[in-house]
Parts: sequence; structure tokens; C-alpha cells
Amino acid sequence: MYIRSVPSAYDKLLLELISRFGKDVKLYRENRGLRGSDAAEDLRSRYGLRIDQSYLSRIESGQVDIKLKHFLAIADYLQLDASALVASLVAPSGIEYLAQDPYVFKSLIRLREDLGPEGALQTLNQFFEWMEDYDSRKKRSQEKGAGKKKS
Repeated sequence: MYIRSVPSAYDKLLLELISRFGKDVKLYRENRGLRGSDAAEDLRSRYGLRIDQSYLSRIESGQVDIKLKHFLAIADYLQLDASALVASLVAPSGIEYLAQDPYVFKSLIRLREDLGPEGALQTLNQFFEWMEDYDSRKKRSQEKGAGKKKS
């Protein structure tokens, strides 16, 4: 009889990384308009992998401990920098944080497609200027409210 032990901290971290990688794969695949079955077929034909839609789905849902050759092939297929992908698994940067939310990621892609790279960048810069102004107004309002309470 096999008795499963409580996962160690290392096992928990590994499971979390596998899950995050799977979510990233699904997000990037969907944002490129690829169906799971098409992606699996492309991975088989281009990279000679033994992979089907079911296995790809299990990778995306974090249910399998992915092999290195699958990791590298999927990263290449989705045009992801494998070293940046590994770094994002360990310590996500701002872009990986944004990419975790499919709605935000899709909105940013659409913004770039609709306005072009320069227009999208200008719009994002204007948005952040607006956010700074909003934060300043909010802070001043809170300071006024605190001043009235002291009087």
C-alpha cells in the first residue's frame, strides 16, 4: 500500500510553479487565437513531441510535471523567451503580473492593435499621468478630511 506523505515546502513551490506556467501557456495560446487541438498538432509536427490536446490541457491546468523538452518547445512555439518565462515563475515582474489577468492582457493587445505601438504607448502614458493626478487629489482630500477632524 502506498502512503502519500504531506508535501514538503519544495513540493508546494514546484506545484505552484507548474500551475503558474500552465496558466501562462493557456493565456498566451488563447491570446494568439489558437485552439488547444491546433496547438497540440503544431507541437507534434514542428517539434516531434508526443503531445495531444488532453496532455496540453493538463499542462495548462497544472496537473502534470512538465518535461524540459515540452517546456522549451511550448515556449518556442508561443514565441516566449524561455529564460524570461523561468524568471517570471520565480519572481513575476509587472508585465507578468498584468498578463495573469486575461481581461487586462487582451485589452492591452487590442489597444496596441487598434492604435498601433506608438498610440498605445501614448495612451498608457496618459493613463499613468491621470493616475498620478488622481492619487494627488485623493491624498489632498484625505489631508483636508484629517485637518477638519482635528479642529
